Amino acid sequence: MRPEAVLCGEVGPAVVLEHLEPRLLLEGAISGTVMDYTSRLPLADIEISLYDTALYADAGTALATATSTSDGSYSFTGLSAGNYCLEVSSGASGDDYTYLQALAEYVEVVDGETAEQDLLLHRAGTLYGYVTDTGGNPIEGAVAVVLAEYAQGLSPVHVATTDANGRYELLLPLSYDPIYPIKVATVEGTAYTAQIGPGLYAAEPGGTHGPDFQLAPGATLTGRVVTSDGDPVYRDDEMPVLMPLLTVDNGELNAPVAMPDQNGYFSLVGVPAGVDIYLKTFDQGWENFEVNGKHYAWGQRWLGPFNLEVGETYDIGTVTVPRAGALQVTVTDAEGMPVVGASVQVVGVDQDGGYVSIGHTGSASTDESGQLQLDAVPPGEMLLVVRKEGYLDYVHPEYLTISSGETTTVSVVLSDARTGFLVRGRVGNFAEAAPKNSLGQVLPYSLMPDYCMYNQPGEVMVFATPKGLDWRIEDLLRYEVNFSSTSMVEDGFVDYYGQSQDEPGTFSIGLSAGQQMLMAFREGRSLYGGVSLLMGDPVEITGHAGETVGGVVLDIPIGSATVTGTISVPEDYSPGLVSLASTIVVLRDAYADDSVLGRALTTVNCRGQYVMENIPAGTYYLVATGPRLGAYISEPFTVSAGQTVTKNITFDYGCTLTGTVTSGGSPVAAARVASEVTGRFTTTAADGSYQLTGLMSGYDKITVTKSGYATKDTELKLTTGSNSQDFVLDDDVAAVTGTVRNAATSSSSTKSWLLEPEVRFSSVSLVA
Repeated sequence: MRPEAVLCGEVGPAVVLEHLEPRLLLEGAISGTVMDYTSRLPLADIEISLYDTALYADAGTALATATSTSDGSYSFTGLSAGNYCLEVSSGASGDDYTYLQALAEYVEVVDGETAEQDLLLHRAGTLYGYVTDTGGNPIEGAVAVVLAEYAQGLSPVHVATTDANGRYELLLPLSYDPIYPIKVATVEGTAYTAQIGPGLYAAEPGGTHGPDFQLAPGATLTGRVVTSDGDPVYRDDEMPVLMPLLTVDNGELNAPVAMPDQNGYFSLVGVPAGVDIYLKTFDQGWENFEVNGKHYAWGQRWLGPFNLEVGETYDIGTVTVPRAGALQVTVTDAEGMPVVGASVQVVGVDQDGGYVSIGHTGSASTDESGQLQLDAVPPGEMLLVVRKEGYLDYVHPEYLTISSGETTTVSVVLSDARTGFLVRGRVGNFAEAAPKNSLGQVLPYSLMPDYCMYNQPGEVMVFATPKGLDWRIEDLLRYEVNFSSTSMVEDGFVDYYGQSQDEPGTFSIGLSAGQQMLMAFREGRSLYGGVSLLMGDPVEITGHAGETVGGVVLDIPIGSATVTGTISVPEDYSPGLVSLASTIVVLRDAYADDSVLGRALTTVNCRGQYVMENIPAGTYYLVATGPRLGAYISEPFTVSAGQTVTKNITFDYGCTLTGTVTSGGSPVAAARVASEVTGRFTTTAADGSYQLTGLMSGYDKITVTKSGYATKDTELKLTTGSNSQDFVLDDDVAAVTGTVRNAATSSSSTKSWLLEPEVRFSSVSLVA
């Protein structure tokens, strides 16, 4: 079978490259057929250019061009052995359609042989509109951008610049469905603010009139970026691009972008005026720089707020990027052999509360020795996840502490998937839960990265946790670490243009042998740009090594209610706003036990706003927590179908708890009194009294511990201001185990605690 290159362009007739240097070796050739990707019919009069692959990236000159014949065939002959690149220009036209640009970058020619390369071209449609100023005058030079990789092999970036009439026209993969988001970036040399189109748009063959933009003048933010050693951070050919992104109250606006100069100074032009704005350090989960041979890195965090007038220039001062730490991961199998190509993902919170995600695109993987060295990890607390096909997923059981300038090493042993069991099943209401177009038709996940910017549902997945797991407050911040395995539910597509062989809604997931809790969830982006999970009820699954469990059906309840609100933190509480980048809100069924993560989970935007949509009617409570923020637990509340319920969350830390700790009527000194929610604690004075300050209002669990006494746990509802609670401790005693016989009934059982005095013991051993 011939290889097929999925391209978007044109090709040509047989061309002999007579100008190439003569060689003693035999000459080769490239030939094939140019076809329409959708119909597979041949395309005539399509032009294709031939390049040396090694020179193409440097804008090398085409070696030759060819044009396809009436049967779609083309060929290049007289080729020396080597790798060649075939480029099809955007806008190539057939009888009925225009086609897109793309590349076949590596076509290998062997001496004396002909490389067969068929070319499949994607149909194109156009999306157009107009850009004016507030007076209705056309703006020339505005850049319209669509980020959409909707077909394999296509570039995800589509750009058009407005002409003298302010018109933009984007050539995109043909779509009769409204699937394209669009934004207009700031115009070079001006202070116009960037805008995002209010919806999603089609790109039809005859052209689709998309949004018209009216750009208003804005303001300018300036500042300087330096390393923790005082060196400027700037952009050159050797250094990653610094991209501070602006976030306003409607979500994540990916423009304007500031690039520091060689002294680290930047100017962010075209920021919205008259509203609170925040400068976001970047938008890809992590950013790193190398300066003078040292690595520096930070997570996603916000700086601000700033509120500027039209035409105003405001300098934010100096922003510091901390020295990075390194992480060395060694991955082996159970026999100690290196595992090659294992994907490594690092997720966590940096020292400033910024969100970090490294390797989320699958770009970080182990080498032939089973090792991966990450030289630029932001200092902070990180989770480690390792995955490799044929092995069970590995999640490191605790956070790794990354310190500036130091290397943290960790060894991972992956278990063969055959030591676990396989679960096959389906999501029963997949058609309801999956992302859909305006006609209600299921769309492929390949659309989701851009849909997620617009409050659309995303991928449907399943995850498992060990049975018996209790989701404590401290587990919520690191909820991913408790996923023993995750798997994507089949969407039924190869890409937007092709159906897969698998049934939509089906899944298979490998689990460790034993009892597991399996749950389906839908991931997406909320209206405010936060990560959003909508979760189903867990199903208990038990399996043995090598076993396959089939017929499992999971569901994701979809409702019409909305729960929304704003999170606020006292200005004098450190780290304050910064931690909002990693704060999460969980919606839980009021009558569910702690073994269930929740019905929904979301993160918040820079303004502290959160929203959970498509919530089923029911009674719930909220849990909110963030790094060094403690936790907030609401009282139960009820939502009805179609209702929007506002629940604001305040981390007020305005509660004080006082009281005494006694035992047998006598005060207990030096007892530790601790809050589970905030992590704050104190010790009792000589008279047994204590005062615990800085507590959160709402529900909290207070734990009292003292050597020689049994631990005392008490759940309290605290209110802002003064609260009081006394504690009485019982003497601690040695535990006993053995066979216990009741003298009255002659029945016996094994016990590990003290019983009533009248009970007799036999075969008892004391545990120190």
